[in-house]
Amino acid sequence: MKRLLAAIVGICIVGTVLAQGSFTIVRPADGSKVREKVRVLIPKNSLEPGSYVGVFLNGKFIEAVVPPVEGNYRVYTLDTKARGIPDGEQKLELVKYEGGDAPKIADRSSVTVTVGNQMNISLPAGGAKLRYGFKPGEQMIYSIEEVATLTTLSGSGNSEAGHPAQAPERDVTHRVLYAVDNIYPNGDALLRMQFLPDKGKDYSVIDVVGATEPKQFFDYQMQPTYMRVDGTARPIFGAVPEYFGFSEGGNPESKVEVVYGSWPLPELPSKAVAPGSVWQPAFLLPAIFEEGSDMGNIDKVAQAFQARGEFVDTEWELGHPCAKIRNSVAAGTRSFDGEQLNRAGKAFGDDKVALDETIYFALDTHKIIKMIRSITIDHKVTVEVGAGAGGGTGGSLGRGQVGAGSMGMPGGGGGKENSVPFRQQGFMKGGRGGAAGAGQGGQRAGGGGGGTTRTQYIRQHFEQIYTLEK
Repeated sequence: MKRLLAAIVGICIVGTVLAQGSFTIVRPADGSKVREKVRVLIPKNSLEPGSYVGVFLNGKFIEAVVPPVEGNYRVYTLDTKARGIPDGEQKLELVKYEGGDAPKIADRSSVTVTVGNQMNISLPAGGAKLRYGFKPGEQMIYSIEEVATLTTLSGSGNSEAGHPAQAPERDVTHRVLYAVDNIYPNGDALLRMQFLPDKGKDYSVIDVVGATEPKQFFDYQMQPTYMRVDGTARPIFGAVPEYFGFSEGGNPESKVEVVYGSWPLPELPSKAVAPGSVWQPAFLLPAIFEEGSDMGNIDKVAQAFQARGEFVDTEWELGHPCAKIRNSVAAGTRSFDGEQLNRAGKAFGDDKVALDETIYFALDTHKIIKMIRSITIDHKVTVEVGAGAGGGTGGSLGRGQVGAGSMGMPGGGGGKENSVPFRQQGFMKGGRGGAAGAGQGGQRAGGGGGGTTRTQYIRQHFEQIYTLEK
């Protein structure tokens, strides 16, 4: 009987130990080679309620967390690239803390790992000729997250180097298809570009020309555009098929609103390149056309801006060895006044545009795995301010640039070829367009007497992150 009781007590003790778990790093193993996002595993029961983990790298504190449970483990993810952790040997240590106001160290565990985000990627001696690996029938689908912000600054505040006010961010995610419909004898490819509905849905919310806000479009409204490109994605020609759809509400005069196209693929360098190489690519953005344009005679769907291209380095991204490329262009005009203020660091100056994109081109699959595109537009506009009884402080923006109808920027009826509505992901034909001046602060002041005008400086910033779906 005593032996049985002893056995039961022994089993209970073992069970308690197993339930608590040993606070130790299970993975990665000591001496491992790691890169990108490193999953650090500890037993799920090694943390009691009220305890947490301090993360240290080479003795430097990173953050305090309670890692989430996944299966039998708690998993902490260390993003070595986002944190700028250099390649080489690193000591990763997890420290367990207990207690509230005066926490104490209860346990610790560490491993030594070798970070290799840029290791083991080889290039030919004379550099690599980067080319897309287009194949007939191939389909590439990208998820695109776009974040837009708006900052404003009054004329007087701008002159005095004041700090601009920032409007809330807008975040939109949608999907774009690049289908290879044909390969020509010389190696050129015919690309079909088209928006796709969100996964599991029959619609998506898309930013389009002429709209003051992202709009909902269903799958039947998403129409293709075509580009013939060479192996570097240099455009040869483009086309937009005419859409003959159903009318709305049985009215033959009322056509369904449709959305066309997407961003062209970035143009790769024509010659072999290596880290440190610099060239002048074309920064490609979608051309914008007015509603009612003769779409049958269009022979291009992209606008080209001369840019600076640079092979930054080789780097692992999403599990692929990549060439990391940066394309950038900054252009604009400044008046004498604006130039003086700009030199003093107090002004946006006159309208300026800055474009920047970082491309991760997979050396194994010959596709873009990820791309981060940043677009900044600085506008100098005149705002009409109402006066007299009933007048408001809002104003209609008097600039009236066609197509840039977003977040208080001037609206437009669909856009014009060679205009610069950089925000929009595609271009729209058959759309209803936006009224000039629509958007935040876009209503004309009403009420009594006359109004006055003042200068308003507006900066729009858009960041788009393209990620290739698996």
